[in-house]
Parts: sequence; structure tokens; C-alpha cells
Amino acid sequence: MNKVNMYHTNIEAILVENISNANDSIIIIMAWFTSKVIKDALITVKTKKPKINIKIVVDTNEINDKYFLNYKDKFESIGIQIFKKVNNSFLHDKILVIDSLMKCLLLSNFQEY
Repeated sequence: MNKVNMYHTNIEAILVENISNANDSIIIIMAWFTSKVIKDALITVKTKKPKINIKIVVDTNEINDKYFLNYKDKFESIGIQIFKKVNNSFLHDKILVIDSLMKCLLLSNFQEY
């Protein structure tokens, strides 16, 4: 069984470290995704490890339209797959899965503060 760690500070740095150490896959499911630092970390890991499979599911909302989808072309040009939710309910999940292991079940979105 995997050890569960709880973090209350430096969360963005910890997430970037986990993303950077990924080897096979990263799956992100997020309501709002505005963090430039995390978006850039995904681009860096995909550039360094082109075979890594990265999929991101985000809610369809004005925040993501403005602050997440501005990376859509960058992501897709290097093979990061972007999905928008397909039903009418609000996607409130905040999940990060790396190499098929649940790394984070978050209380906060990947947001700039």
C-alpha cells in the first residue's frame, strides 16, 4: 500500500517535483487550472521525456477558457492531450495521477494566487 502524505505548504513546488519525476504517465482532472508554473512543468517533462503520456481533463468554464486554454496549442503541439468535460454538471474534482499511482487528491485547484 502507498504511503499517503499530507502537505499544507509549498504545495506547488511539491506538485512540480512529482510531475518532474514522472516516467510513464500523468493524468490531471481539475476544475480550474491556471497555474503557469505547473503548466510549464508539464511542458518541460513532456519535452524531456517525449514518450510520457499526459492527459488533462478540465471543466468547461470562463476561468479555464481564459487561463488554461491559452496553453492548448503548446500542449497539443508536443502531444499533451486536453479534454473538456462532456456533461452539463460542474467538474469539481482535483486529482493528479502519476505513473498509475494517485499522487494527489486535492482540496485546491492548480491556480495562480
